[in-house]
Amino acid sequence: MSGTDLFLDGIDFNGCDLPPLLPLVHTIDSMTGIKYINAGILPKPENRCENFPDDNPVYLFYGKPAYKKMDEGTSCDPADHKMVFILKDYPKVSNDIMRVFPFDSGAFFKGFFEFYIDPSLYSLDDFKMDTDIKEMPKHICFFWGDNTKFFKYKEPKAINTLGLRFVIHVYYNLIKSGRREPFDDRCSVPEVQSEEIHNFLDCLQAIVVSDEIDKSHLTGSTRNALIKKDIEIIPYDTFGRADARDMSNIYRTVLEYFRDKEIL
Repeated sequence: MSGTDLFLDGIDFNGCDLPPLLPLVHTIDSMTGIKYINAGILPKPENRCENFPDDNPVYLFYGKPAYKKMDEGTSCDPADHKMVFILKDYPKVSNDIMRVFPFDSGAFFKGFFEFYIDPSLYSLDDFKMDTDIKEMPKHICFFWGDNTKFFKYKEPKAINTLGLRFVIHVYYNLIKSGRREPFDDRCSVPEVQSEEIHNFLDCLQAIVVSDEIDKSHLTGSTRNALIKKDIEIIPYDTFGRADARDMSNIYRTVLEYFRDKEIL
């Protein structure tokens, strides 16, 4: 395989009804998220990425807060609740984005996709996508048709991959497999690797936060900083007892927010 061609090279998108551009999102635990808000920066990870140690990117996802639960345990501790940053007008300049892949690179390196993507035949570079985020609706249109089907993880539309690059064929087999247990939605949500985001609040459109964190921790100067920048605060329900690692309430909340913004 050649690592010089981009993932969707060779596909003609003329006449395609492309869906609206979705925002980039970042999911983090709430206490760390509050620290980032107060600092006004979305920094590179403190623990250097073992797969990309030279540039240690910030990991974003296109349009959907893909997240893998770290264990099978449950927790009602608000400190474990997740916060989702929804970005606007980002990247500001093209070189803010280092790499884009059609799935989570960490899951790829850990071998979660090996049943569908033979690592002896394909490297991660074979799946590199255009770093121009405005090209992303082509990916959604080709495999799902529209943003709603993509977000709700409906099966991809029927596609005849005959004559297309075989790398597209193996990815299509992955996302239509329905086998989600080991990697959740990470097989189908494009990953965007970014430089550190300075002036973070200027790039922040909304935060999705648990109702408990909203009431008890998102206060004082932190809330004022969000209000000053017209950043929407969107709480999701935990009902006082939900597993803090459960993403289902977050998915529903982000889905409704995107519907209100008429991008789904």
